[in-house]
Amino acid sequence: MEIVFLYIFCFISVLSALGVLLLKNLLHAVLCFSITLISVAVLFLYGQAEFLAVSQLMIYAGGILILIVFGLMLTSKIGSKQSNTNNSNLWSTVLLGLVLFGFFSNKILKLDISIVPQHQVASIPKIGYLLLTEHLFTFEMITILLVISLIGAAIISKGLKDDSHAD
Repeated sequence: MEIVFLYIFCFISVLSALGVLLLKNLLHAVLCFSITLISVAVLFLYGQAEFLAVSQLMIYAGGILILIVFGLMLTSKIGSKQSNTNNSNLWSTVLLGLVLFGFFSNKILKLDISIVPQHQVASIPKIGYLLLTEHLFTFEMITILLVISLIGAAIISKGLKDDSHAD
């Protein structure tokens, strides 16, 4: 029964990723992107990688996706029916994707799975402790960088008024 859910979420993630590539409406593409990120988090849970699943949800589905939606709201593209995306390289991209899929599939099938380490439950609290003690400065710098980029995006989208001619 678990394998059925694995295949369902694999299908959902591939289908929504294709929706991101092929949809012309930016808002619909962002919604498909959110479905892709959430289904990948479920696949991480299936692979017993809880920390990666939580990181996927918090960083990508929570943070990056909100920035993308905020950027869409700041621009005038959200009301338009189509974006200005150009799919002129569609077939070369599909060919490159299939070549990369074959290459990585070949490498994965040649892996020796018998040497995979056992799942360690105590690693998640240790990672959390290290992130909030030794690497706290890094988190603060990333937070400041994201706030600055958000303010910069708002300023760029709104446009700066030239006050030099106000004399």
